[in-house]
Amino acid sequence: MNFSANNDTKNTTPGPDNICYEMFKHMSIKSLEVLLQLFNKIWFTGNIPPSWLHSIVVAIPKPNKPAHLPSSYRPISLTSNVCKLFEKMLVCRLNWFLEYHNVLHISQSGFRQRRKTTDHLLRLHAAIHKSMANKHNVLPVFIDVEKAYDMVKQRGSSIQAA
Repeated sequence: MNFSANNDTKNTTPGPDNICYEMFKHMSIKSLEVLLQLFNKIWFTGNIPPSWLHSIVVAIPKPNKPAHLPSSYRPISLTSNVCKLFEKMLVCRLNWFLEYHNVLHISQSGFRQRRKTTDHLLRLHAAIHKSMANKHNVLPVFIDVEKAYDMVKQRGSSIQAA
C-alpha cells in the first residue's frame, strides 16, 4: 500500500495528541490500513474528530523585535499530526479530482504540479515583446492577496484580525 502523504512529512513537534510523524513511518501495513479506513470514514461522513479542532498555540519571538509588542511574536499552532496527515491525503485526492476532470482553468498555475508562477511571468514577457513589436501597449495588473483574509470574520467570532 502506498501511503504517499506520509512520505513527505517532516518530523515536526507533535500537537495535543503527542503523536509524531516518526510513529507513522514505523507503522505496519495493517496499522496503515486501519488508519486509511479511519480517513475514508471521515472523508465519507464529514465527521471530524473533535480533538482535531484544538491546537496548542505557542508564541515564538521574532528576531530583533521589541519583546513588549504582541506583533513581535509569531504564533505557531501545534495541531494533531494525524489530522495533518489526513489533510495531506485530502489535498492529494482533491488535486487529483480537479486535474482529472479538468475543473481548473488552463491559466491557473498556483498550487498545481508542473506549473509555476514563473509560467505567468514568461507569458507576460512574451506579451510585452509581441506588443512592442506591434507598437501596442500592455497593461499588466498584479494583485497581492497575501493578507486578503486577515480581515475576514470567523464563524462564531466577533473579533477580526488587525
